[in-house]
Amino acid sequence: MSTITKGTRWRRKVQDWLEARGYQCLVTPWMEPGDDMQVSRGMLSLSVECKDHRTLALASWVDQATRNAAPGAIPVVIAHRLGKARAEDCYVIMSGAAFADLLETL
Repeated sequence: MSTITKGTRWRRKVQDWLEARGYQCLVTPWMEPGDDMQVSRGMLSLSVECKDHRTLALASWVDQATRNAAPGAIPVVIAHRLGKARAEDCYVIMSGAAFADLLETL
């Protein structure tokens, strides 16, 4: 399976998981610059990078999410866990600054 297919499949699984919980997801078309998905509900606005890689590259992924986030959106990485099929079992990764911003929305 190509990395494009694998990544698209994971992004779709994350999107379905979030939409089932009442979040609105706007997906960025493949090869377009920016985040993978914009997720919102109420006052919460997330810029989401979906990652499905065998090895974790936390620092570069968080940097990418931060760089691609629209103004006012909280950058988040949702990473697939090796050996787990469900989106619910993912890792959710963000910087401390993004976490503080998230807490402010609660």
